Amino acid sequence: MACEAPPWAGAARGVLGSVVPLDLVLARTSRVAVVVSHLRVFPNGCTIPVEVQTAPGVELPDEGPFWGRRDLEPEVLRFGVELADGSRATTVDRSRMWDDDPPTGPVLSPGGGDGGGGTWRLRLWLWPLPPPGRFELVCAWPSEGIALTRAAVDTQLVHAAAQRAVALFAGG
Repeated sequence: MACEAPPWAGAARGVLGSVVPLDLVLARTSRVAVVVSHLRVFPNGCTIPVEVQTAPGVELPDEGPFWGRRDLEPEVLRFGVELADGSRATTVDRSRMWDDDPPTGPVLSPGGGDGGGGTWRLRLWLWPLPPPGRFELVCAWPSEGIALTRAAVDTQLVHAAAQRAVALFAGG
């Protein structure tokens, strides 16, 4: 019998999440742009695909913008969310994502990525769904001159998308 992952570890198995289009340029300089094109929403959370594009002639380190030897290096793009209750989750604090016990606050965990040739992508998993009210995507990238930047997302759209998610199999 297969062991199901806890809901904070990723999207519900056997469910097709519904898309909330954002086409959001979260931050931009003459060298780089941080983009979130959409959210894919599931009943237990959502994926946030973060994309970094570089201007022609701009090269990033081979490991890309998302990881460094230490997460607080200025070359590392910091990304996070802030919810209506003031709780936050970031790519810098990944300590809670692998716990066996349900976390007490939101979790933002990496779920794959790729990059090179001027475009880098990181798919993040946010658990749980943001509660009604303020929901902000946040980023900062010191080495690229991007100060703390915020953009609001309409939680009504997120919750409506969760209702549209489709169970692909009986009992799902």
